[in-house]
Amino acid sequence: MGRKRMPGLIARDGVWHIDKRIRGRRLCESTGERDLDKAQEYLIRRLEEARQASVFGVRPPRSFRQAATRFLMENRHLRSIGHYAWALKQFDPFIGDLPIASVHMGTLRPFITARQRQGRKAKTINLALAAVRHILNVAASEWLDEHNLTWLAAPPKIKLLTVTDSAEPYPLSWEEQGRLFQELPAHLARMALFKVNTGCRNREVCGLRWEWEGTKMDAASREQARHLEKLLQRQAALQQQLSSLAIARRLLGLWYTIHIPIGLSLFVAAFIHIVAAIYYATLLR
Repeated sequence: MGRKRMPGLIARDGVWHIDKRIRGRRLCESTGERDLDKAQEYLIRRLEEARQASVFGVRPPRSFRQAATRFLMENRHLRSIGHYAWALKQFDPFIGDLPIASVHMGTLRPFITARQRQGRKAKTINLALAAVRHILNVAASEWLDEHNLTWLAAPPKIKLLTVTDSAEPYPLSWEEQGRLFQELPAHLARMALFKVNTGCRNREVCGLRWEWEGTKMDAASREQARHLEKLLQRQAALQQQLSSLAIARRLLGLWYTIHIPIGLSLFVAAFIHIVAAIYYATLLR
């Protein structure tokens, strides 16, 4: 006789799946097991978790990897989803298997230490910590399971590092600005040149449309626009001249460094030539 199996287990493609109603709710998921005994152990554990949750309000254990996966699947539309995926991939070897209730500053410390040893700046580490903090906050406030329990009872306090190693900002010199603009494509170089001369914000520069040109502008405004265009062209020419002058200055510095040794070499060579000429002229007599 074959072995008896628990009600609610169904074999699909050699893998046992659960399809069972538990306390009025339907549970459908894969056990991930091909062995019947292991699949039944998995089902018993899930039945006990459901009883604990519905009767005593005990949350079933969920790993941080499960929480990270759900967050990425639900927020695929975000522009910053690539950053979240990159940050969570860095965390997975450290806290991926931990229950989300066990994720706190103590369990995050090995990740922080490892990243610091790799030479990462505090701001880079803080961006990753902020991603973990956001997921834990969502798990404690928004994610409800079938028992109307949040995934996490309360979010832990994830404290960001104090930023003491960031580089101080400074204004670009004319030479640095010229080199930067030369590396940009033509359309971006003109946008950057317009931005540094007007102080406009990102949306005001990137949101401009050609069809707006010349519309709803009086004669004085059009004259100001033409004057601004001439100023921008003049500045572009001046920046090119500054770049040429910087190159010339470097070449002059190089010449100043090598012209004295070259002059001495020529003087010595001329002196030797004169002495040799006098010597051979005297010898031939």
